[in-house]
Amino acid sequence: NDKNTKYETYKNNCDECDLLIVSDDARSGNFVHFTDKLETHKFKSIFRNVFLLDLGFNNNKITKLQTF
Repeated sequence: NDKNTKYETYKNNCDECDLLIVSDDARSGNFVHFTDKLETHKFKSIFRNVFLLDLGFNNNKITKLQTF
């Protein structure tokens, strides 16, 4: 939600804006477990596209989140 409020400022420097959310892996002290619900949940966002980059312990995964 905080990024939504900054959108207009971002748009001053570009034509279109996407949002990339990065989740570090457990080695950095951050642990998050994403379930399958993440792929069906609709997030409210002003950004054209929202992506989640999950820096997993042994693999990285990028997911395009559904927005409205």
